[in-house]
Amino acid sequence: MKKIKIFYLLGFFSTLLITSCTNLDEEPFSILTKDNYYTDERAVEAAVLRVYDQMQWAAFEGPQWRLQELTADHFVWTQKGRHGQDDGMWVRLHNHTWTDDDSQIREVWQNLYAGIGQANTALRDFNTLDFQAIGISETQQALYTTELKAIRGWFYLLLFDYFRQIPIFTHEHAETEMLPQSSAKEVFEFIESEIKAVVPYLPKEAVVGHITQASAMGMLMRLYFNADVYIQENRFTDCKKICEDIINGVYGTYSINQNDYRDPFRSGLGGYKSPEMLLEFPHLRNTLNFGGFWGDFWHYTARDILGVADSGHNGVHMQPSRDHESSTFTVTDDGTVTLIPGNIYQHASGLGNPYEKFPDGDKRKVPFRMKQGGGDYEGFFLIGQQFKFDRGTAYYSDEPILGTEEYATKPLVFVDMVGRFTERFSPAGEGRWGEGSRVQTGEENSGVRFNKFPYLSEVSGLWHSQSAPEMRLAEVYYTLAEIYYREGNKTKAAELLDYVRKRNYEAEDWSEYSYTANPGKLTDQEFIDEWGREFIGERRRRTDLVRWGRFGDVWWDKAQDTRDNSIFPIPRRQLETNPLLNQTTPGFSRE
Repeated sequence: MKKIKIFYLLGFFSTLLITSCTNLDEEPFSILTKDNYYTDERAVEAAVLRVYDQMQWAAFEGPQWRLQELTADHFVWTQKGRHGQDDGMWVRLHNHTWTDDDSQIREVWQNLYAGIGQANTALRDFNTLDFQAIGISETQQALYTTELKAIRGWFYLLLFDYFRQIPIFTHEHAETEMLPQSSAKEVFEFIESEIKAVVPYLPKEAVVGHITQASAMGMLMRLYFNADVYIQENRFTDCKKICEDIINGVYGTYSINQNDYRDPFRSGLGGYKSPEMLLEFPHLRNTLNFGGFWGDFWHYTARDILGVADSGHNGVHMQPSRDHESSTFTVTDDGTVTLIPGNIYQHASGLGNPYEKFPDGDKRKVPFRMKQGGGDYEGFFLIGQQFKFDRGTAYYSDEPILGTEEYATKPLVFVDMVGRFTERFSPAGEGRWGEGSRVQTGEENSGVRFNKFPYLSEVSGLWHSQSAPEMRLAEVYYTLAEIYYREGNKTKAAELLDYVRKRNYEAEDWSEYSYTANPGKLTDQEFIDEWGREFIGERRRRTDLVRWGRFGDVWWDKAQDTRDNSIFPIPRRQLETNPLLNQTTPGFSRE
């Protein structure tokens, strides 16, 4: 297929149509319609790739990621002084007290159905399009159609996971038609049949930015893996077969690079293609990028910390692993004040503490640093004191980055804690230290910052150029390992996990961390923790916790749930718009 950039033309044209057609008295001369748009194969490709654009955006940008990760035990968007209160929405997500009118939930519904609508519109167009007349073969026509149906299945799988009982719209329905919800079983079977039907027509070889046989079967793997939660049916046998077939190359050749823990997250950098990626979304500067995703994380001074063009909202960070009550300060003779971290939290659930769940021997725990020259890097997290990136030398200077809010004129030090430390010694009644470590008591330096999908400097030439990892072969290994574990075969489970995990540790230390060498280490809690370590930030933590029955448990600044929150409520505005919808989420009503 042609370069992925072409679908932006369609998005641009669509914007023109929406924004310019407000004066109905004007006579249109150059409006694009189905009849005059599809004049060659490039236009057909653009229609397909436009839906891929929505798909990659829905994977990592905005509320889709937030509903999976900010409701679980790894990440939080804390209020930092005057910033981040946002009508309490981040507190509600964290504490599982959301309503059916919360914007994050509503936007997920809208965004995912927008992708389905785009796929359906293109499929309707294709039904009446004479492909042969514009030089497109029947084989290529079938591929375009099956890709759209596969993408549509991906959108439905996300909606199903979030909301469960949802309407099923296809290209056979009119664009303005209203439909009632289908049962969970009906939605499950629809997704299953859609994926099975398209797999034979998809390519086996990996194509960056496109669904292939392996990634389509990976979607079916996800559906079967969580079937007990979705429809109260055990489909592990079907899931196991898919995992084994993908690993054995039935749907294409993929492999794990056991020598580089960064491998799947640097795919696209300098033209590198990771052999692990079943589905990845290519990113290009000013075309497709992680901009909104990174913007949630980065501090206001990120452009100086990382040597990039953008800074961020200073919103999201990893939940704290250490308490603030037991922290202390030291003061040297020159007046330098150093904060000594508190004790690691001991939550009764065993959840949370995401940064400290990585052992010290894990290469991923090394603080993120660009290596001098060449755009190479190490580590997944920004923690500790930050120094200015020197764009001239393409390396770090000795100049400390200073804060801009609570730490204005003071060195910026990211800490694995949350609390109003600057107000600890305020006169009685003047500070907020006594409020404790809460979502509402962050400061500008609160929390470890996430850089697993590396935000690399502009001078490296690699800024905004790596792919987004939507589906990895590691997920197949971990899924198969969990099935064996639940069957009681811990030896096989350990072997599968170790095959992936080995790259995260130095060879001389591996025997200490191997599950095969230390079978007693692999417990239920350890398995949950290991899912968290390997896939941290990859939009799956909520789903994993729900499958293990742990989503309602206690973690930092969150009490035990008093209602079943495993399914989000149908948004109130959708109920008001479509009278055929009912509120099917327990604990919520239509009124």
